[in-house]
Amino acid sequence: GGITHVDQWRLTTTFAGSGNPIASNLERVDTSAQGTIGSAMTVSSGIFTFPVTGIWVVRYIVGLSREGHSRYQTAYIQATTDNSNYVTIAENNSHIYQYSARTYTSNCIESTVDVTDVSNVKVRFVILPSQSDVLVSGSSTLNYTTFTFIRLGDT
Repeated sequence: GGITHVDQWRLTTTFAGSGNPIASNLERVDTSAQGTIGSAMTVSSGIFTFPVTGIWVVRYIVGLSREGHSRYQTAYIQATTDNSNYVTIAENNSHIYQYSARTYTSNCIESTVDVTDVSNVKVRFVILPSQSDVLVSGSSTLNYTTFTFIRLGDT
């Protein structure tokens, strides 16, 4: 028993605007004191592939900021069961009301994913802000925007 897989990835570079999906500058966490269990997820062009079947918790936290107001920043977790057609399985919105120079917010969403076939069941992460100059925060040494995968058990 017990959890056999825990994996976490992060965005390494800040960018402005949309990521549909967030497709580059992604790394598995590697800073001192951070850890993983089991086989790693793999990612190609923003598409994450699970290493083994099972019921997985997928968590997406995105750090955002802007100098000025932004009506919305919508974050999505999207999944496919046929390695082709993606559907939204989780969505969250935030807004930025500027109080001073740069104002910060974050979105946090999660869902369970039933990975019955590692060749066909995959996930991707999207951020769509209302303003093209909203910054999506990244770092190669800190977790600002993260993608976490925890296998809970068999499918």
